[in-house]
Amino acid sequence: MTPRPRKVRIRRTRFLPTMSMGVGEQVRGVLPSARLGLTDYDLIVTDRRIVAAKIGSSGLAGAAGGLIGTAVSLGGQDTRRAKYAGMDVGQILASNKKNFDLPLGAVERGEFNAGISMVTMPTLSLWAAGKKMRFLFTHSFWKKNEGQVAYAKDLLTSTMPGKIEFKRI
Repeated sequence: MTPRPRKVRIRRTRFLPTMSMGVGEQVRGVLPSARLGLTDYDLIVTDRRIVAAKIGSSGLAGAAGGLIGTAVSLGGQDTRRAKYAGMDVGQILASNKKNFDLPLGAVERGEFNAGISMVTMPTLSLWAAGKKMRFLFTHSFWKKNEGQVAYAKDLLTSTMPGKIEFKRI
């Protein structure tokens, strides 16, 4: 007996409706380890949208605490990232109910704050449909990585010209 094919549903984000994967959509870059609430995402930036791909959840790993919690969290993120390898952006979006996208045309404005080394995390705040989403870049908490900050600035400037503001760069 042949198993039934699994239905794939693309879920709509609570912020904006999803956009279908268009012909010729190009991935411009990835901003890794961005936390929104208790969920960690990689932000896949294309020429048309930002796709938030879930890589983990900080709730249970944080409860374990210390090095054990960090190891559990990072191991899970690497496993999730490996699962996304070979998928197109549309498949990544549909692969987890927590994944969502944000069309670049819907972004009213954005703010990237590089943070203060060893004091605050870099953040990306995006306003769309009158709502604000604030992502915390958890991988850069202890030491401000100038190379990662420059990469994020170049990527965001090229995809959202005139809509993004930078602080503490």
